[in-house]
Amino acid sequence: MSGVSSRQIDKALFEAAAEIHEQATRHAFLTQACGGDATQQTRVEGWLDARAAAEEFFQTAVQARVEAGADVGEVLAADGASGDDSGVPGAAAAEDGPGSLIGRYRLLERIGEGGCGVVFLAEQREPVRRRVALKVIRLGLDTETVIARFEMERQALALMDHPNIAHVLDAGTTASGRPYFVMELIHGMKITEHCDANRLDLPQRLELFIQVCHAIQHAHQKGVIHRDIKPSNILVSSQDGLAVPKVIDFGIARAIEGRLTDNTLFTLCNQFIGTPAYMSPEQAEGGQDMDTRSDVYSLGVLLSEILTGRTPFDATRLAQAGMFEMLRILREEDAPTPSAVLAKLDAAELAGVAARHAAVPGQLVAAVRGDLDWIVLKALAKDRQNRYDTVNALALDLRRFLEDEPVLARPPARFYLFGKLVRRNKAVFASAAVAALTLVAGLGVSSWFYLREREARQAQVKLRQAAEAARANEARLLRQSTARESISMAAFLLAEGKIEEADALLVKTPLASIDPSLEATNVLRSLGDWNAIRQRWRQAADCYTLFLQANRLERTPAPARGLMDLIAVGPTLVKAGDLASYRRFREDAASLHGLIADRDNTAILVKACLLLPADEALLERLRPAAAMLVGFLSKDSEPRAGDDGSQSAFIAMSLGLSDYRRGDFAQAMAWNRKCLAFPDSNQARSATAHVVSAMAAQRLGQPGLARAELALAREFFAGPFARDVYYPRGEGQGHWQDWAIARVLEREAAALIGETGPLPH
Repeated sequence: MSGVSSRQIDKALFEAAAEIHEQATRHAFLTQACGGDATQQTRVEGWLDARAAAEEFFQTAVQARVEAGADVGEVLAADGASGDDSGVPGAAAAEDGPGSLIGRYRLLERIGEGGCGVVFLAEQREPVRRRVALKVIRLGLDTETVIARFEMERQALALMDHPNIAHVLDAGTTASGRPYFVMELIHGMKITEHCDANRLDLPQRLELFIQVCHAIQHAHQKGVIHRDIKPSNILVSSQDGLAVPKVIDFGIARAIEGRLTDNTLFTLCNQFIGTPAYMSPEQAEGGQDMDTRSDVYSLGVLLSEILTGRTPFDATRLAQAGMFEMLRILREEDAPTPSAVLAKLDAAELAGVAARHAAVPGQLVAAVRGDLDWIVLKALAKDRQNRYDTVNALALDLRRFLEDEPVLARPPARFYLFGKLVRRNKAVFASAAVAALTLVAGLGVSSWFYLREREARQAQVKLRQAAEAARANEARLLRQSTARESISMAAFLLAEGKIEEADALLVKTPLASIDPSLEATNVLRSLGDWNAIRQRWRQAADCYTLFLQANRLERTPAPARGLMDLIAVGPTLVKAGDLASYRRFREDAASLHGLIADRDNTAILVKACLLLPADEALLERLRPAAAMLVGFLSKDSEPRAGDDGSQSAFIAMSLGLSDYRRGDFAQAMAWNRKCLAFPDSNQARSATAHVVSAMAAQRLGQPGLARAELALAREFFAGPFARDVYYPRGEGQGHWQDWAIARVLEREAAALIGETGPLPH
């Protein structure tokens, strides 16, 4: 505590005790914190009593004026006109009471208070009439430091523009010079009370918490750390029937970079601000290098409370422990897992918690144990290097849990556990280390004469190789960590609709460092589609190649989306000129046949695998799929009710391509004629049928017919459609993938027939 005056210690005790409203608990806290110093305890309690008496006096004075029918603003004006500032300070007293005026706002009711400000329900009188929340510095606390902290909250909130953060509407100073600002009025309850009152189940609670994470992440992106995240600062209101959490009270927020105001508050050494139960270890130490991971810790406490109904460290225990013991607990004691907290409850308490979760006790403990335990522990790590790097990373891990995907909060490595054991038993391990070193030294001296030079050289070589391998592995892990962070940020940008920013971020990321993962699969597929639609074939092909590595086709159960991926990946690789990757791709795709039972996906598979000429082995693997399509088409020789024949036309076109690759050119033309006989509901499909017919006619020695068929195909390509949208001229024109396939085959046909320019028709 060197360098900190007794005055600063008294002030810290006063601010901490002022947050405790129950008299007995406050007295017990001061007794412990003062360590038997009766003079210090009496002094601090005297300040608290004086503050309470002042607030009661001012509130009573204002209420008396309101009951007498006097307008507070008029009384203030009269007091100011008389110039009499003796006795009761009229302006200062009136500004804190219901019925008084502050600017264009009439105070209606006192609804809360923070560490330095009082919050009122107020009515705005102009230019619009509405009810708002007005926060003003409390009487008696308008010191330079408190005003600076209050100004920080106003500046911090003014930076925010997020649906889950309370908006600042106005700001100013009262007649006596005390700052105030006006926020939107939020009718809601604390997030923990909302979850319990509405008996939200586990997924609903996590969805609500993820919204809070997005709000805090927004604040961090604006350069602001909240530093006082707790249930009372997160209110949940109903908007259009939906529960919407709102983060409030940035009263002790601190800018991540630079100053928020010219009077930015700098915390003194060993002085802390915040709520102890939610305070990170570095915040408890009063450190000057706090970063966004301090809010990650507080969110971890809030998440644990949402899951269990209790904070990891009991608030009553911290209040009664005394200041120095409280700081020791926050710095040194490991937080219990949520499942351990639930397991320690007696049967009645656990049943009550489970009922508020709309679950039975056993199911609740089982649901929390495992992934959620690790997520909370990672957020609550004492060493912030072991926490989530960002709030967004915490939210993404919770999203993975909700979607039954692997979470990143893995169990700590054995080396990490061993390090914790060493720190808990420093003396024992120090003695053991000395003994071990002595023994090793003795053995080394006694064995030196028996070791030959060759063996020593070999040992040295092995050590050097091990060190080089360790450095190479460390560099690889660093690249992978950076790539994982880029993928996570790209996923976040995609979720917000910022596709160009996500694509630019991926371009800067070395593709070889991206590990296969479910998150990477989704990002790569989305950006592959986006680039391919815009005909950026090389970049789209890179994304699709990694996508195929991350989501091996032989392990894919062939869902509809997976087969649409085949239609997207195939032509993209060909258009990009990456023929080797396309050949590997279609070998993998052909292995999916045994997993497909419906006609549409079988037709997609055949078409995706035959964009380029195929060898006999591949054609033989696809023969059962073609036979299945022939069977489907014979059953559906007549369109079914509600079917315009588009599916049958699609199957016929795929069979035409299959027979052409097999060398049965006459049958290929027959299938294409059958395709074109159906209504023209998909122009890309019709263009493909004409192209394949043109190649078959050329192979049959009919160049005139071949040129005519190719001309008909090119009429479709000349249509006035935009090539960067999914449905060029409406849903009847085909997806972009269909047009890409038609273009690939048209290029092959033009080379075969010898026509490269537009053909007459």
